[in-house]
Amino acid sequence: RAVAAAYPAARKATIVEWWAHTREHGGGHALHYDSVPGRRAGDAPRHPVVSTVTFVDASCGGPTVVFDQTVANKTATRAWVAAPFTNRLVAFDGSLLHGVLPGGAVAAPRARRTTFMANFWADDPRAGDAADPEATRGASVDFPPPSRSTWPAPLLAEFEGP
Repeated sequence: RAVAAAYPAARKATIVEWWAHTREHGGGHALHYDSVPGRRAGDAPRHPVVSTVTFVDASCGGPTVVFDQTVANKTATRAWVAAPFTNRLVAFDGSLLHGVLPGGAVAAPRARRTTFMANFWADDPRAGDAADPEATRGASVDFPPPSRSTWPAPLLAEFEGP
């Protein structure tokens, strides 16, 4: 109900895609968009109406971070950080860039960050042009796409030295 109140379009969802992650304390998750390719080659990617994260076990691990950046709006101006607390539900616009920051403080041995994710789709995310090469990348497309990333090179050079 809380999600539907904050995101009325969620009431029109016809498909819910779900999965779970369990990670050790230091494990983050790359920034990405929850998306699938457009219905035809060349169309803009499609996104869930709402993406959610539920912290099932938050005994360790880093926070989820969500930026106001979208595929169409390539510059983030704001970010929201949700610290992991057991039973916390985080819901956000499914087109926003997001990920998990690595955990900071030392965690108890064998501690895990376990989350349950559900994405609410207005249309079937499996529908579309299977010939589209982006379709093989899965529902979570990394940001930026690895093949077109040049910005890490100066950072790597800084750490690797001459």
